[in-house]
Amino acid sequence: MLSLRASLMCLLLAAMTVLAVPSLRAVDADPPTTPTTGTTENTPDPTGNPKKTTGREQPIHINAGRIEINQRKSLTIYTGKVSFTQGDLHFNAARAEAHYQGDKIDTIVAHGKPVTLHQRALDPRQSINASAQRLEYHALENRIDLFGDVRLQQGDSVILCTTLRYNLLDGTLAAEGDGQDKAVSVVIEPKKIERPPAADTSPAPPKRRAK
Repeated sequence: MLSLRASLMCLLLAAMTVLAVPSLRAVDADPPTTPTTGTTENTPDPTGNPKKTTGREQPIHINAGRIEINQRKSLTIYTGKVSFTQGDLHFNAARAEAHYQGDKIDTIVAHGKPVTLHQRALDPRQSINASAQRLEYHALENRIDLFGDVRLQQGDSVILCTTLRYNLLDGTLAAEGDGQDKAVSVVIEPKKIERPPAADTSPAPPKRRAK
């Protein structure tokens, strides 16, 4: 994953879901298999050799208070404290709509006040926390789009904007304002310089003479 600081600098340089079941948990056992950044685990392949599994190759887990399935439209609607997890990616919402292509989730559209997003990284300083009014997870494209009052933070760096598109493959992002009075706001905290401790310049105590 690229550093948000590097992505921010690129921005600056460019001038910038009928069945009702309570407490239901849904699992998509065949998520997209496009590799991406994030935590990995080793699983054996058919030859018995270890194989690395990336975040987007892991199952999708969705918890919600209610689910409505429309097979004709290849649509599932989740409502009531919706929780989504796939590998290192997690988000919470009030409502989510999952659109399918065959047996695979194509897009999840989540709404909330706000929707909250977290992507864990091996280095905690590289983990991402974000919030927005609407989130679109394009699973087959490995991309997340955030809309409305977007706030994204990585370490001490923060982006405030109206629309943000985040590529899960390489960690790049593009932020936009509303084209009117709301522009993109970027806060980049400078790296702290660790200074060596000051030398002790106090005079040494006098030596005692042996009697």
